[in-house]
Amino acid sequence: MDLVTLLLSISLLFGIVLILFSGYSESARLINKLPGPPTLPLIGNLYLVLFKKLQEAWEMEIYYIRKYQPMIRGWLGTKAIVSVSSPELIEVILNNYRTIDKPFIYRFLHPWLGTGLLTATETAMGTPVHAQENENPEYVDAIHTLSQVFMDRLTKAWLYPNLTFRLSSLGRTYYKCIGVLHNFTDRVIQERKLQREFSENSANEKLETGKKKRLAFLDMLLDVSEGGTKLADEEIREEVDTFMFEGHDTTATAICYALYLLGLHPEVQDRAYQEQENIFQGSDRTVTMKDLNDMQYLERVIKESLRLYPSVPEILREINSDIKIGGHTLPAGTVLHVHMYVLHRNPHQFPNPEKFDPDNFLPERVAKRHPYAYIPFSAGPRNCIGQKFALLEEKTVLSYMLRHYELRSRDSREDIKVYNALILRMCEGFNISVTPRKKSVDL
Repeated sequence: MDLVTLLLSISLLFGIVLILFSGYSESARLINKLPGPPTLPLIGNLYLVLFKKLQEAWEMEIYYIRKYQPMIRGWLGTKAIVSVSSPELIEVILNNYRTIDKPFIYRFLHPWLGTGLLTATETAMGTPVHAQENENPEYVDAIHTLSQVFMDRLTKAWLYPNLTFRLSSLGRTYYKCIGVLHNFTDRVIQERKLQREFSENSANEKLETGKKKRLAFLDMLLDVSEGGTKLADEEIREEVDTFMFEGHDTTATAICYALYLLGLHPEVQDRAYQEQENIFQGSDRTVTMKDLNDMQYLERVIKESLRLYPSVPEILREINSDIKIGGHTLPAGTVLHVHMYVLHRNPHQFPNPEKFDPDNFLPERVAKRHPYAYIPFSAGPRNCIGQKFALLEEKTVLSYMLRHYELRSRDSREDIKVYNALILRMCEGFNISVTPRKKSVDL
């Protein structure tokens, strides 16, 4: 390289650095107008959670959000994050077309979920997982492990590059688990394809009523692939993986917390049980849609459980152009952090917020609250498309449990610890005793 070219290259590089630095410093100046804990060069606020367990990091996060609410700035390395915890500001964020993008962190999920619905249920796929019969424990364990690894990676900036992550023990565990999940999903897709080949007119099969048979989600994807729009098996797998994760883990977790709270509050459990008795009159028949719609008190129990323990406790969005929120200008590229766990404990919206009170969801109380004070399924254009189905699933399972068993929780809420691993987990699991109900016998 001649001297002139070398000097031009150095000048160009220096110019780029100046441009980037000036842009960054201006963005940093705007962000740092917000309150927040002290930061360090390059690592930002990562020092606060470095080498901490997930549960400790979770408590640290909640502490600072409450200390500086309703808006707190933080730095994930050189990436600005603004946490928002008031319903008024959250409404602005979740309804703004400039804040619907998912931030770079979600790319950590791409090897697992690709660019499916979550990142861009068992019944949904038409293929059972049999998790309750312990036939697929490896599948369930892999999902839990992947969730843990994802959160661990967030606290270790040196693992953000894919190269260093792949070489680490966390990376090796991550990709081993992905292999387990992808092998299962690929097998489900191939088996379903074979079943369709050997089933005459499977997509157009008629019921005795003359109505068209309802298709499982996987069948719908395969129908699209076989029609005018071609989907590769990998694209189908991305959507199947997303629905399998989002459709089973979140709902199962919500059911567990509801059972725990019912077991902790006998008076609430008795009232929910009496509602079931009024509906079923002692019958052990299959639940109907009308039954589910009549379970108004049980629905309030579920909603209150999701208020205290939202299955997905926090979500992230990235700003694609400068916006003004709460009197502050936030530059493009800022990551917005919505913390539902803190939001749902706002004493201005929920008096005595730590109390488990299903009557918080009586219609007259709901009408007085801000519509964004309670968002367990997110809200706005990117809210959860499965929330109605999830509520029906939870009612069905809890109805059966209440009619057949008495529940008693062994741990007080003061004694339990939770943390975020994509899903809100309980550190030591759920310690609940389950006793068959004694049925009265008519003489």
